[in-house]
Amino acid sequence: MPCNDVATVRAQIKQQLMEALKGEPRALEAVAALITQLTGQQAELLSSSKTEARFAVGGRSVSISFATGRVVVSGGWDRARNEALAQQISQGISIVVGGLLQQRVKAALQRRGYQITDTTIAPNKAMVLSVEL
Repeated sequence: MPCNDVATVRAQIKQQLMEALKGEPRALEAVAALITQLTGQQAELLSSSKTEARFAVGGRSVSISFATGRVVVSGGWDRARNEALAQQISQGISIVVGGLLQQRVKAALQRRGYQITDTTIAPNKAMVLSVEL
């Protein structure tokens, strides 16, 4: 493969979602599973700090900056594949973190003594709670 076909591609994730992802082990495990699903290769969380999470997948690198919301895919795939993967990871992270935030809302309601009578997931992936007031 010519070296000009090997590319580093970036995608952005909304900053408010990054705060929820930072330091949340369950969310980072879900991101590793997402990368595995998208690539068909096992993704491994190499490191996680207050500023960044780094994953290895099939000899390639995926890093997520919590400060900027940037997803960087580097490695042996061609530019088009890296670009598509960076965008897919960005979108997937939004869903993962959205689910995490929804779980936090549910837990907060329960801590305040509200009884959740039903939970469903809408087509847009939003959690719909029926709450007894």
